[in-house]
Amino acid sequence: SLRFELGSAATSVDVEVYNPAGQLVRTYSINGLDTGEHSQVWDGRDEEGNEVGGGNYTFKVNATDAEGSAVDARTFISGTVDRVTYGNGGIFLWIGNTSINMGNVSSVLAD
Repeated sequence: SLRFELGSAATSVDVEVYNPAGQLVRTYSINGLDTGEHSQVWDGRDEEGNEVGGGNYTFKVNATDAEGSAVDARTFISGTVDRVTYGNGGIFLWIGNTSINMGNVSSVLAD
């Protein structure tokens, strides 16, 4: 599930999925989303329906309103934190091979 939040209502939303090399593999186009949190399920396939290989994939959200102006969009990741490290950039939480700077964490739930 690709989770994101829109700062205001959007008439057009593109959710773009990128492979570990940074190449675009899939785009989902969605019309008419309200302000708030949303999600798009990605099936692990490219635009032609082929299963893509493993690795750390990323996604980006581009949204516009009725006037064609950009709408602020923020993406989220969720998962089990495997480890915590401290480095030059501060404290990092790790979900698998993905590091998240503590300054970007919006919530942590304990089991």
